[in-house]
Amino acid sequence: MAPDQICQQWSGAADLLLRHAFDHCFSNQKIALFALGKLGSSELNLSSDVDVLLVSQEDSPPKVFRPCASFKKF
Repeated sequence: MAPDQICQQWSGAADLLLRHAFDHCFSNQKIALFALGKLGSSELNLSSDVDVLLVSQEDSPPKVFRPCASFKKF
């Protein structure tokens, strides 16, 4: 398998896990999840970290931050 195909597969697996964690922790909330860096460009590799950005329309931070703790642990 070519290195770029491996990176795409790892990125796809990480994306699937993030989606599952996001759906579990943030169901019924107006929050968006963005993948940045190597994950966002489907180039995740052994030396990559996973950078994500959560964006919310909520004015009340505690409402958003409580599920964030669960998301980090997931």
